[in-house]
This record gives sequence, C-alpha cells and structure tokens, in this order.
Amino acid sequence: MEEKFKQFLKKQMEKEAEQIEKEVLSNESLKEVQAPDTLREALAKSIKEYEKNRTDAPSEESEEIGISIEEFCEKLSKEDRESYFRWRAAEEKKKAKKARKRFHFPRKKRAVFVVAATMVLVLGIGMTSLGGRPY
Repeated sequence: MEEKFKQFLKKQMEKEAEQIEKEVLSNESLKEVQAPDTLREALAKSIKEYEKNRTDAPSEESEEIGISIEEFCEKLSKEDRESYFRWRAAEEKKKAKKARKRFHFPRKKRAVFVVAATMVLVLGIGMTSLGGRPY
C-alpha cells in the first residue's frame, strides 16, 4: 500500500511540476531571465554530493569487507559477542512479528456474532424496563 501511495505522490508532483512549467513558459516577461553558469555548477555539485551521501545508494565504504560472521564474532570480546547475539535474536523476533498474518472472522460468523450481541442487548434493556411498577 505504501508503494501505491508513493506512486500517487510521485504522479501528483509530476503533474504540479508540469503545470508550473507551463505557467512559467507562457509568461512573456520570464522568457528573458537566464540562470548564471555558477548557479548551474553549484546545483550540479550539490546533486552529486546528495547522491553520494544517500543512505540507500551503495557507497565505497559499504562494500563487502570479506569476513564472515563467524570470523567477526571470534574477534569480538565475550561481552560484545553476547550483546551481538542478543541483538540478533531481538531483530529476528521483530521480523517474526511483522510476518504474522492477521486473523479475520468469516462474514457469516461475524454476522452471527453481531446478531447475538444485538439480541443480548435488546433482551437486557427489555428485562430491565419491565420491572415491577407500583400503580
């Protein structure tokens, strides 16, 4: 569902950008305005820095270091090794919780439950309202 929402937002942003671009191009007074070359160079430089520092983009520092987990654990101290395994178990539990399926009542059972709850409510209100009244 998040992917659909992201796609929707992306489409909306593209539509708005196209609309703004059309408005700017149709304005006669803005046709003479030019951006300086230094601004373009600075913008290109900031874009390159942003792409380099992005977390989801692969970087030179995040390449494989060529060591297995067992070798890594052997080099750790006993306390660090224990904390690593506790952290790893906690992460696996989080993944297991996310992977659980939700339980849904079938429609017939849900309808029967709603009818039964309604009947109990109606009968309860009816019985309490029929108490002995002194005339």
